[in-house]
Amino acid sequence: MTSYWSKADKYNWTETTTTTWSVSGGPSADALSKIKTVLNLSVSKSKAYAVGISIPANPAKESKLGLFGDFNRYYVKMSDALERDVSYHNVSEPTDVQYLIVVYK
Repeated sequence: MTSYWSKADKYNWTETTTTTWSVSGGPSADALSKIKTVLNLSVSKSKAYAVGISIPANPAKESKLGLFGDFNRYYVKMSDALERDVSYHNVSEPTDVQYLIVVYK
């Protein structure tokens, strides 16, 4: 979340964070659309913090604020009706669960 390492004693958080789904294996735009439709995937998940929060950090160590989250994972087989053109893809869809964690160098 933060770009640079610093010796901070705390991090204040007030922004909106968005995570998006992803697919490995380079499928076409048409295949992506079909995967999204068949699995009923959300394109993105957002978590807004309406109230600022303060996350304590150890000022003796260099740190960054990191965003971590849980994902639903799917292994998808794509093919035409005769299964002549078959491809496989790993799909990751973000859940509503996200974590802000201080990461130390």
